[in-house]
Amino acid sequence: MKNKKITQAVLLIFVLGVWGTIFYKIYDKLHDDEDPSLPYEGALPAQLADSQADTFQLLENYNDPFLNKMPASGSGGASHTGSATGVNVSKAQVKPPVAVNTPQIKYLGLIKNNASKKRVAVISVNGKSSLLQEGEAVDEVKLLKLLNDSVLMLFNKQKIYIRKN
Repeated sequence: MKNKKITQAVLLIFVLGVWGTIFYKIYDKLHDDEDPSLPYEGALPAQLADSQADTFQLLENYNDPFLNKMPASGSGGASHTGSATGVNVSKAQVKPPVAVNTPQIKYLGLIKNNASKKRVAVISVNGKSSLLQEGEAVDEVKLLKLLNDSVLMLFNKQKIYIRKN
């Protein structure tokens, strides 16, 4: 009898631990403070900005896998200059990203009419609240897709997902 109570107590603690872990992970995902709508505005790393032509030499002194022969003695190797894709990249072709002032967009909520099945999003653009349906726009920001926990917005041909605050 005493052994059965100890077993039940240990199993109860284990079950509570498992369920606590599950609820913590769900809560953590729902209350994530990261804002995926902010674009990267940093400068290009120096390694990307200063790309140089790559020089390499191919050693062709191995057996031909199909003919099982060694290559002719005159072709000891070939020297090539270029990038791995075969296209030379010069400094003039690398353009830094243009800084775009993205408006401050917040998804505040969803209004749903059960009778007509229409859904309207409450969106704040630069502090100005608006009610938008899919396809409508305010201040050059267009609502593409309306979800329960986020919206897909279009600004300057760039798609931005915004989570509900």
